[in-house]
Formats: sequence, structure tokens, C-alpha cells
Amino acid sequence: MKETIEIQPSITQAGDTDEGNISILNKINYLSGPFQKQAYQPLQFVVEGQKVKGDIQRVQGNVLWIKTDQDVKEIEIEKIEDILWRGQSFNTKI
Repeated sequence: MKETIEIQPSITQAGDTDEGNISILNKINYLSGPFQKQAYQPLQFVVEGQKVKGDIQRVQGNVLWIKTDQDVKEIEIEKIEDILWRGQSFNTKI
């Protein structure tokens, strides 16, 4: 008796991921490296129109932990509008 297993690729729902979110994810992935954490500080994260200044502490799933001067903030990645370094939008294309 043969068993048939169907394998289906994961499908992104419309609206789940857009170009802006992919850009932010790419920036976060790049800036999470050990060297980049030291070289690119402090960072500013634009979250729902507010700027949060700090360093990437940890990334897990769709959550980013940012170490600020006072504490560690937990932010959903999809709420991040931009990442700034030295007052300019960070660009991973060097």
C-alpha cells in the first residue's frame, strides 16, 4: 500500500508582508550581527511615529527587543516604520 503525502509551499497572505516590512526585516537581520551591533550604535527606531533610541538586544519571531538607556522595550517588527543611524534612514546597500 502506497501512502501519498502532499507538500504545499507556504503562502503569504495578501497584506501580511509588503515591501516596507521586507526592507525593515532585512535591516534588522543585518544589524543583529555581533559586529554590526558594535559598529552601528546608537540606532533610532521609528515606531508608529515615535522615535525609540537604543540597540538591538534580541530578535525572536516578529518581536524585536531594544535596549534603551532606561530599560528594554519589546516592539512588534511590523510596527517599525524605519531604522535611523546618525539621523538618516539606515541603508544596507553598501
